Amino acid sequence: MNIKWLFLILLLFSLFGCRKEITNWDTQWSFPVIKDQLNLQDLVTDSLTLLNDTNGCKLVYDKTLYRIKLAEFIKIPDTTIQSQLAINFPSLNVSPGTILSQKDIENKLEIGDAELKKIKVKKGAITITFLNPLATKTYYTIEIPSFTKDGVAVKKTLMAEKGSTNSPSVVKSTLDLSGYSIDLRGVNNHTFNTIVTNFDMQLDSTASSATKVTNKDITKMSIAISGIQIEYAQGYFGNLHIESSTELPVTSLQKITNGNFKLSEATVELNILNSCKLMAKGKINSLISRNTLSGINISFQNQQLNNPFYIAPAWTKDNQLITTDKKFIFNSSNSNLLSFIENLGDLYKINYDFELNPYGNLNGGWDEFFPTSEISLHLKSIIPLHIQVNNLNFKDTLDLDLSNIPNGKSIKSGQFKLHCASSFPLDATVSLILLDGFKNILETIEGTARIAGKSKFSSENKISNVYFAPTLGFFTKMNSVKYVIVKTIFNSVDKSFEIPYNGKIDFQLSTDFEINTHY
Repeated sequence: MNIKWLFLILLLFSLFGCRKEITNWDTQWSFPVIKDQLNLQDLVTDSLTLLNDTNGCKLVYDKTLYRIKLAEFIKIPDTTIQSQLAINFPSLNVSPGTILSQKDIENKLEIGDAELKKIKVKKGAITITFLNPLATKTYYTIEIPSFTKDGVAVKKTLMAEKGSTNSPSVVKSTLDLSGYSIDLRGVNNHTFNTIVTNFDMQLDSTASSATKVTNKDITKMSIAISGIQIEYAQGYFGNLHIESSTELPVTSLQKITNGNFKLSEATVELNILNSCKLMAKGKINSLISRNTLSGINISFQNQQLNNPFYIAPAWTKDNQLITTDKKFIFNSSNSNLLSFIENLGDLYKINYDFELNPYGNLNGGWDEFFPTSEISLHLKSIIPLHIQVNNLNFKDTLDLDLSNIPNGKSIKSGQFKLHCASSFPLDATVSLILLDGFKNILETIEGTARIAGKSKFSSENKISNVYFAPTLGFFTKMNSVKYVIVKTIFNSVDKSFEIPYNGKIDFQLSTDFEINTHY
C-alpha cells in the first residue's frame, strides 16, 4: 500500500512558530495541509502492470528471473604455445643472412571436450617471446595465419640482440586481439582447437663472419594467449551440465506481519527460452515460497516439475537468430498455485539444472555461439484482483527527524484530521509508533476510527474522518523523534469482492491545534 499520506501526518508535528517575550495569547490553528489521491496506478512498475478487460482488473507481473549466459561456460583458457628450433648437427658455421624456418606448425589448445572451429574475439591479447642463444643479432618473424583481422593475418618481426647458450637474449611483443577472427581448423581445415604458426629466423646479414651454431643452441619461441573473451564461436561446445540454485527476495512483503488473503484464481506462465544454437535438456528440481516471519515454507506442486524436458536449438532466418522456448502454464487446477502465492513468501528459492548438448556432437560441429546466447527463465503471473483479506497487518518503519522545530509556540491541545473518500472495498485501521534514535518508543497514536471501504452493494464512495491525537506530554519530547512505525490492518468489506481498476482514495489532511504564542 502507498503510505505517503501517513508519512505526511508526521511532518505536521513541525508546525510551530518563533519564541519572543512580553505577551502571550491562545490561537486556534485549523486549516487543510495536504490533499492527494491514492489509486492502483501507484503500484505500476517496469515489471508490475495493471490489465483491465471485460473480465475485470488484473495485476500482471512480467519479469526475467535469471539468465544462464553461454559465454560463462565457453572459454579459451589462458595458455602458452611453445616451439623451438635447433640444428641436427653437432656444430655448423652459418653464413650471415641465413634463414632457418618452421612452417605450418599445428598447435593444439586444451578446451575440455569442446571442439571449436572458429571464434571471433571480443577481447584478449597475445604476447610473443623469443629467446636467442646465438652470438649474433637475429631477426625473428612470426606469422599466425590462424589469426586474422580484416583479412590480414598476424605477422610480426622482432630483432634480438646476440646472446649465448647459457644466457640467451630476450625479445617480446604484445598484440591486442580485439576484433580478430581465429580459425582453429588447422592447416587442411579438417581439425579443431588448432592454431597454425610459421616461424622464420634470420641471422644478421651485416655480420662480418659466419656464426658457429651447435645443436645445444636452441632458439625458443612462445605465444602466450590471455584474457580471451569470445564474441562468436562455431563448433561443438561440449556437454555442459549446469546445476544451480537462485534466491529471489521480495523485500516489500516483509512488511506484512500477520493476517491472510485469499485469491479466487491466478495463472503463472513459466517460459524457458533458448537463444543458443544447440539442444538443451532441463529440469526444475524445486520451487519454494518461504515466509521468513512465520517460518512457513511451501513447495510448489505440479507434475511437470522435477521431470526432464527438452528445448530445441535456436535457429537463424534471414541472418536473424530465432529463439526457441518451452512454456509451462500453472493454475489452480493443475497445481497448488493459490496456496503457494497466499503464503506471502518474501523469499523464493528455485533449484534447476540444464544440460547442453545432452547427446553429444549430433550437429557435426555446426553449433554457433552469439553474444546473446543464453538460457533464460521468464515468469509472467496474472492475478485477478478478486480477493478476500482478513486482518492483513502491514508494518513499515520510516525515518523522521523532528529535531529542527523552531522555538516559540507551544501546543496546548490538538489533533490531526484525515478525511477520506474511498472506492476501495477495504477497511483499514491505522496506528503510529514514534521512536527515538535508539528505537525506543516515545508515543503510540491510534487512529480514532477506521478508514471505511466501499461495499460492492454501494454506488457511492465511502466517507471517513479519522483523528490522530497525541498526548500533550509528547510535544515536549518530539525533538527526539527519529523514526516512525506505521501499522495498518486491512480487512475486506465484503466476503468476496473485486478491486476496481479505477479504485481510489481521495484524502485531505488538516490540523486542529490550540497554540499558546508568546511575544
